[in-house]
Amino acid sequence: MSRSNKQSTWPLLFISFGVTFVISLIVFAALKMAPFGSSSILANDSAVQYVDFFTYLKHALLGTAGKAYSFSNSLGGGMYANWTYYLLSPFNLVFVLVPRSALPVAVLFVTALKYSTAAMAAQALANYLTGGRWYSFVFSISYGLSGFLVANFLNIMWMDGVILLPLVVLGIERLFDEQRLLPYVIPLSLAFITNYYIGFMVAIFAALYFGWHWAIQHQPQLLRKINLFVIGSLLSGMIAAVVLIPTYYALSASRLSSAGADFSFKALYSLIDLPSKLLPGSFNFDQLSNGLPNLYMGMIGLLGASFYFLARTIPVRERLVSAGMTLLLILSIWLNPLAIIWQGFRAPVWYLYRHSFIVIFWFLLLSLRGLMQLRAVSRLRLILTSLVVGGLLIIPAALRMGTHKYVTLPHLILAGILLLTAAVLLY
Repeated sequence: MSRSNKQSTWPLLFISFGVTFVISLIVFAALKMAPFGSSSILANDSAVQYVDFFTYLKHALLGTAGKAYSFSNSLGGGMYANWTYYLLSPFNLVFVLVPRSALPVAVLFVTALKYSTAAMAAQALANYLTGGRWYSFVFSISYGLSGFLVANFLNIMWMDGVILLPLVVLGIERLFDEQRLLPYVIPLSLAFITNYYIGFMVAIFAALYFGWHWAIQHQPQLLRKINLFVIGSLLSGMIAAVVLIPTYYALSASRLSSAGADFSFKALYSLIDLPSKLLPGSFNFDQLSNGLPNLYMGMIGLLGASFYFLARTIPVRERLVSAGMTLLLILSIWLNPLAIIWQGFRAPVWYLYRHSFIVIFWFLLLSLRGLMQLRAVSRLRLILTSLVVGGLLIIPAALRMGTHKYVTLPHLILAGILLLTAAVLLY
């Protein structure tokens, strides 16, 4: 983009941040969460673990608690792994500034801040790709309020990687266009440092996205760009090594190793044991219905992703490569061997589909590219696609009304109205 275009897109960043922040607070207020009511945003692990970690962070930074060792850690133990998993987010500095009694309110506002920052990061990518078109708000706000972030408000330590993912992709775009390393190295390094677990997933997608970008078009000086990508990735790993290497040894030397970076032969065996992992053995509708809420991306976003594959102005080669990428990501939700790779070669406990934010981001990115080519889609195809997407969204949900108490007739009617509104706006 030219300098004038960059200047004109700055307001879009703050608008996407502000709109997402206001929507978040409105929802929290409607749920009567403190300070808007008597309920608390703290629940499950956030109530019994994370709030204590945030209190410990305050004491450690103020010099009233040990930074490397704590007797309150079970029977006493090293705190390095806890720091690198829970406490290295810069947003956590907010908790240092408030008393313990105000932590529930602080967590609520930090959660809203992280939603909004994720939207702003996505808007930065959208500005680069579209030049700041109005419909880029569909991409950024849908990402900031995506199903993964909403469903995982209990695990705010995962959200920094979600924020940094669009910036990593922006860095790859600039690596291809400008052959610059820092825009890629800095956000990827921060993704590893703020939470190595989510950073690992971001790094996997970075490699996939680089391969996709290379495959969809003929690239001049391709070997140089591959070298830059490899060097940038290694440099990011080296910068984050101050976190990654000590954490790995800390987890390996403690009882947490079974819940941390376990790259044992047992974990690798789960990849080899394919017959019991592949369809149809481990796949059923319950697994699908539990996974799809995290893949929710908004009606317009899903339609936009559909229009991407219908737009004749997008080269067939690009659409075929994108279809392959889409299939791979969808299978990574359904097939255990692929899911285990994303989780660091071990099955997740309790919270499933922890990499679903990657799939959400990919679909939203396709929707953004589809909206950029919307005029190339005939109105007949638009209508037919809207009907098909509506059926795929509403009919399976309607069939589960008897077994899922949160699927009700008013919800289905509202979904139909929203889908119809989205189709009319696009039409």
